[in-house]
Amino acid sequence: LKKLAEETGEVILAAKDVEAARRGAAGEEQAEALRRAREALAWEAADLLYHLLVVLEQAELPSEAVWQELGRRRGE
Repeated sequence: LKKLAEETGEVILAAKDVEAARRGAAGEEQAEALRRAREALAWEAADLLYHLLVVLEQAELPSEAVWQELGRRRGE
């Protein structure tokens, strides 16, 4: 659980970096900063999802149960 919390924080920081890059100087520099920030966010999001799947596995809760819950919330 500690690793899940750590990765959550890293995703938040990476998402803030994307927001900051959007507000940055216009032009090629902004485009490159935004590309790098999005790449970092994808990296951190992958880490978070991996550690979430580990937690679900340890709890013997199939990921399908999470997808079903999301579908229920959307009225599917």
